[in-house]
Amino acid sequence: MRTKRVRVRDSDLAKVGPALKRAAAQAKRLAIQSGTPFYVWKGGRVVDLNKRSVVSYAVRERKSRYR
Repeated sequence: MRTKRVRVRDSDLAKVGPALKRAAAQAKRLAIQSGTPFYVWKGGRVVDLNKRSVVSYAVRERKSRYR
């Protein structure tokens, strides 16, 4: 299946796709650093790509509260 390329006449509109990709990458890095969930649509389902990190973060938080 071929992807149809669309020519965009507005230069600002042409920059939207790359800007969204950069924003998503930055959001993922921030979620990994802070141990928060990072949800994406994958295979027809909403998936947390940062689930392992969140679980380990929650365990660390529980341990630190009782010390």
